[in-house]
Amino acid sequence: MMPLTGYDKKPLGLAVFGYNVTSTLRIAAITLGASLILSALVFLLIGLNLKRFVERRILAPVVELAQRLRAISLGERLEQSLEQTETNEIGILQTAAERLRKTLLNMLSHIKKSD
Repeated sequence: MMPLTGYDKKPLGLAVFGYNVTSTLRIAAITLGASLILSALVFLLIGLNLKRFVERRILAPVVELAQRLRAISLGERLEQSLEQTETNEIGILQTAAERLRKTLLNMLSHIKKSD
């Protein structure tokens, strides 16, 4: 190993068997930094897309269904049917809520007839 110096005798780096190690280390550090930044950006993009997917496909239908069921439990919007928009568990809940709405309407009609 021998130190590399400039014309003013200031150190520029090290040479091993005549090979400039400093520039190789600089390139390796730049490559590592770029890889870390790129990895962070990829994880950020994946996270944002996952967040958007969860909000759109899970949270929004559940919140809408909860609001609708709250209205039904208060006796509001009973005439408006609840349509199944999903084919997963949320769709099963929507179907059950629609059956509950119909049952409640039937019970109310029987109560009115008996009065």
